[in-house]
Amino acid sequence: MSCGYCRVGDYDDDDEINLVVSHGSMVSTMPVVEGQVERVISVRQISHAVLRYSENTGMLRLARIRKAHQPEIAELFASIILDRPGFFDGDDAQDLYTLRPVELAGPSFAFDAAYDPLIDKVLIIEAAADLMAPGKKEYSASATGRWHP
Repeated sequence: MSCGYCRVGDYDDDDEINLVVSHGSMVSTMPVVEGQVERVISVRQISHAVLRYSENTGMLRLARIRKAHQPEIAELFASIILDRPGFFDGDDAQDLYTLRPVELAGPSFAFDAAYDPLIDKVLIIEAAADLMAPGKKEYSASATGRWHP
């Protein structure tokens, strides 16, 4: 009896946890011809998915994983690797870092961490803005930030 294939490899890259998941279908057989000789070989199609998590930013990046499966994979990562079930389940978890409040407030924007007296300052370490449609004023913006106690 043949079964599916799954192998997880990990490596560290600075402050990131990186997981490469190799997964494949059941083994199948295929006839091949070498010269004048025909023989049957076993074949398994293998694909790779990549999960990258930065503890400093709290961001989980998923690559080569179907969008429909990403919430389930994120929950498994939070539960098993971080031992924090529900870590990525917030209503705004897909838009955890957003520049929308900056856009709305304009130059008068200021971080307000009054709800948490342990936060001393906020440092923006990465920001990006992407034009969604040429000639239109619609765009998306995102940022990666870090709270400093």
